[in-house]
Amino acid sequence: MTDDLLKRTTNEIRARIKELEPQVREYERLQGALAALDARDAPQKRERGRRPTQTARRKQGTKRRAGRGQRKEQLLRVVGEEPGLRPSEAARRVGIQPSQLHTLARGLQEEGSIERRDGALFPASASAGTTENAPRVDAQ
Repeated sequence: MTDDLLKRTTNEIRARIKELEPQVREYERLQGALAALDARDAPQKRERGRRPTQTARRKQGTKRRAGRGQRKEQLLRVVGEEPGLRPSEAARRVGIQPSQLHTLARGLQEEGSIERRDGALFPASASAGTTENAPRVDAQ
């Protein structure tokens, strides 16, 4: 009888935890959003020389890592919206460092998704149709 009560109680607790899990995640997301908005309004106060812990950074609302392939999609969208964009400007719009963008752009070039011409980024499909607008480079 005691074993049945323990099993039933354990199963009820597990079921309730499973039921509440989505609300807990939503609560955490809302806390993060609120912290980000509060941090934006309040001046940053930090002890000199100390870096915030990972938990503190989360509470401050700092950015999290992008998902797999998300930065590639963002870069392709930005370059597609404005062909001929300089890498530094593309990095600013995507929200990454220029050094990260160069690595990302190199991978997309190898895939054949984008091209570099005169230091600017172009979608690979746009380059075929816009060669007449591209600056001429005379062979020597």
